[in-house]
Amino acid sequence: MKLENLPLWKRMAVGYVVVGVLVLICGAAGGGGIYSLGRLLTKLSGPAWSTADGAMNAAISIQGQIIANCEIIHNVDVERNKKRMSEYQDRAKEQLKRVEDAGVMSKEQLKPLHDSLKVYETTMAELQDTHHTFEAAKADFKTQAELFISVSEVLEALGDAQVDEIESDPEKPITWNSGLALKWAAADGGMESSIGFLTQLFFLEQLTAGQDPERCRKEIEDSRAFHSDAMNEMLATGTFDKNFAADQLEGKFDGQRMSDVCRAEFAKVTTLMDQYIDSYLKLQETKQKYDAAALIAVDETEKVESLADDYVGEITASVSWAKLISALAILVPLIATIVVGFYVGLKGSKAVAAPIEAAIEILRSTTNTSATAITELTYSISGIASSTERAAAVSRGASDVADRGRNSITSLGHAADQINGVVALIESIAGKTNLLALNATIEAARAGESGKGFAVVANEVKALARQTSDATREIRSRLDEMRTATDATVNDISQIFQVIREVDAVNQEIARAAEEQSLATGDISRCVQETSSAADTVTNIVTGAYCAA
Repeated sequence: MKLENLPLWKRMAVGYVVVGVLVLICGAAGGGGIYSLGRLLTKLSGPAWSTADGAMNAAISIQGQIIANCEIIHNVDVERNKKRMSEYQDRAKEQLKRVEDAGVMSKEQLKPLHDSLKVYETTMAELQDTHHTFEAAKADFKTQAELFISVSEVLEALGDAQVDEIESDPEKPITWNSGLALKWAAADGGMESSIGFLTQLFFLEQLTAGQDPERCRKEIEDSRAFHSDAMNEMLATGTFDKNFAADQLEGKFDGQRMSDVCRAEFAKVTTLMDQYIDSYLKLQETKQKYDAAALIAVDETEKVESLADDYVGEITASVSWAKLISALAILVPLIATIVVGFYVGLKGSKAVAAPIEAAIEILRSTTNTSATAITELTYSISGIASSTERAAAVSRGASDVADRGRNSITSLGHAADQINGVVALIESIAGKTNLLALNATIEAARAGESGKGFAVVANEVKALARQTSDATREIRSRLDEMRTATDATVNDISQIFQVIREVDAVNQEIARAAEEQSLATGDISRCVQETSSAADTVTNIVTGAYCAA
């Protein structure tokens, strides 16, 4: 049996089956692509990411250790930086274990990193021990230097006392050979000894601040020789062969000879200074080794990170290819599905085209009628909208006119209030005028010929008369304003009546527009009924009434 001889519903069923098969093929291709992508993405988000991210965090942790170690060496917030150092060490170990557990890189690839980290940890431990030794030497030297300075101050004060003794008795005869030379040597030797020691401390500070070690050490040796000569010259005078008293230097050297104590403390402080310098130079040497090892460790960590990034890049490229292949696997069956669906639809359309033509013609005629009715309805609605706008405009005009009328009446009220004030003034003036006139009359009668003295009263009466005249003119002006405001109010009221008439006319237009809309709605209803009848005809055709067996 040919496809053309089958009923319409069977033809459509065959088309749906074909389309369904193609859809299943698309789904299978898409599922395979998604599975492949899922595996690649799992690898990308799992071991590859753990390797790259772990190596990066390990490098950051090592760099953090370097910074914390540097601050510890420079005595910057030591306790906090020790805590940070411990945290960075734990984090670095954790991240490196994460790299190893990912399994992306072989042991041979990670061996240079492990070797560099071992060297780094060894040099870091050596640096910490050297720094501890340096700090201990520094503390010992500082303590001994302070003690030596205290001893030197006592001896220097004793030497200065020799000069003070001469100043206290200037009349006492003394010559250079008879004791002045010894007194001068005792005083001057103490000062030169202090200068020599302070010079040593200055160049020691320069050396530990990073200046040229050879130059600073030579300056220290020269200053020490100068110090030693000055001290020996001072002690040779015999002035300092006295014993320390119990109340001097907290009794630390009670009963000991000052010269012996000075020589012994000088020997101790020079020895501790040399140890301090040696420990500092050793610290710098160890720090250079540590910096080199740290740099190598960071480089090896970054190499691992770079290899991991390359691996991630390879997986990303594989994901791109998998996406392309999956897209093609889905797109090709999808295009085939569209083509088959189009073919089936075309054949079905031809089968039902002839019976439906009559129904389509009916629908077309009905549609035209509906379009005409809708057009009329549109015009009616436009008329209603226009009338509504005019009504709104007229209402706004009425509102404005009413507002002006209110203002005019308000002005009239103000004018009336002012007239009341003027009238009160006139009444006051009139009262005063009458009183003055009465007084003038009485006084004139009493005075007789002497009435001329009442000229002042007469002048006051005249002034009040002028005020009365001014008030009268003011009343006339206010009355004119009142009249003007009244006229304006009458005109505004007339306009309001006119506006009301216009609003009434607009309302009538709206009513007519509504009637036209009602008629148009009736036409649309009839068209809908005819369209429904045509739809019934189409339904009968689709169910097979016109299909040939």
